[in-house]
Amino acid sequence: MHSKKKEEPFSSIEMKNSNFKNKKICGVILAAGHGTRMEPLSTYIPKPLLPVLGKPLINIIIKKLLRAGSSSIHVNIHHLAELFSRNIVDPEWPVTYHTEAQILDTGGGIGNMANTLKICELILIHNGDIISNIDFTAAIDFHLRHKALATMILAGAEEMDQEFAPGQPEGNPVKSARTMPPPTVDISVKMEILNIGTKKPDDPAAFKRAGYTGMAILSREALKFFPVDRKIGFIEILLEMIRSKTGSVAGYIADDTIDRILWSDIGSPETYLDLHRRILTKQAFFDSEAAPPGIPLHVGPDTVIASGTSWKGFLEVGGRAEIEHDCELENCVVLPDTTVQKGTRLKNCILFPKGQINVKGL
Repeated sequence: MHSKKKEEPFSSIEMKNSNFKNKKICGVILAAGHGTRMEPLSTYIPKPLLPVLGKPLINIIIKKLLRAGSSSIHVNIHHLAELFSRNIVDPEWPVTYHTEAQILDTGGGIGNMANTLKICELILIHNGDIISNIDFTAAIDFHLRHKALATMILAGAEEMDQEFAPGQPEGNPVKSARTMPPPTVDISVKMEILNIGTKKPDDPAAFKRAGYTGMAILSREALKFFPVDRKIGFIEILLEMIRSKTGSVAGYIADDTIDRILWSDIGSPETYLDLHRRILTKQAFFDSEAAPPGIPLHVGPDTVIASGTSWKGFLEVGGRAEIEHDCELENCVVLPDTTVQKGTRLKNCILFPKGQINVKGL
């Protein structure tokens, strides 16, 4: 049985960041989607609540936003909304939920919070299904220096004379579609966003293309572009900003400040299982809240593993799970409260209380 780590008080987290203490910063986590690519697992638990090394991903994101100086955090929710408040670790965290009767998409979700967010000078946006080692601090400094309405945080930057295979840079397995966001954003030499899409434009001003990490920064003035009670995507709104004024949307390339970008989404069973492979077998350090344990095995508290069980590759077992006698598990994630029946033999699999997902091509 593992002892539970004492959570750090919000006040001490907030005090760690003094770079922007004269700015009121709010965090926004976009968490309202159905997660259809993750079915049937997402019918049981929303993607932002999926555990990474035993911690709900949303808790990891909240701590990241608090470290960046956020004084309040706002989360839009819809699918299985009642589960969110049960999974927040610390009741003192300044988290407010905004429930959507109908999904408003990423841009509409921000618009639905706009009246609340107007008290903030800077708004940090974070998708609820991604994890990375990219810190907001340098990006905030970049955003303020460029006086942009919005700054997209990008990774996987490539020179524009490169030819790209669909979805990923050709000949570069490190920056694949799985471990880097696909390169769809075109940037000028002035670090202005010129285009967001899958096709490379015939624009001589574009000198780099990079992928959108699911993290962004908004100035308060940008909120006027976000409609209330209207379904619209975040990218659509950014394109509208670009059309309204050249240079209003900047592109911060994290590759320029971090030697090795670590990024993953958990939008599919493949990427969720692969994230655990990278942490447990490659010791990939995405976040201090998901630090690698040093061996390719992590077992949560109050978990029972019976005799005769063996494992290969990597194994993540959530809290209060039970693995019965004589099981053989290879490259598996067992979610909390799951029972693995006697004699089970599985490879590349996600197990949860109501079923399992077999993953191909890990």
